Amino acid sequence: MNLFRLIITSLLRKAVDTESYISTLHELCLLCERDIHDSDTYSAYKVCPYCRFHYTLSARERIKLISDHNSFRESHKFLSSVAPLSFSNKKQYQELLSISQTKTGLTEAVVTGRSKIEGLESMLIVLDFGFMGGSMGSV
Repeated sequence: MNLFRLIITSLLRKAVDTESYISTLHELCLLCERDIHDSDTYSAYKVCPYCRFHYTLSARERIKLISDHNSFRESHKFLSSVAPLSFSNKKQYQELLSISQTKTGLTEAVVTGRSKIEGLESMLIVLDFGFMGGSMGSV
């Protein structure tokens, strides 16, 4: 049953638009309230060009931003979070996991893999705040 769950969540991970839950285009900066919708800095980096306010990036957006083009190769994508502690309400925790998995397309809060950054082979471990606030469980 656990293997079946891992396969299904992996397929869902590929099918869900993982950037849709966090990539909101803003007309005005949330901090300084200046117009940013036409800004190249905001479009490329999710940073206000005036006050340097940094907007939240999904793990995939951050990986795309720092990695050389098409160099990221994900590892451990079949790992899935489970209830790490003996919570009094495990069912509620499982529901939160399920909601986060559906919302983000991830099976856990962290995305790992190999990538090149300016030609240098690197290992990336990126937390996604959209998955239960970046909370790490057990796998």
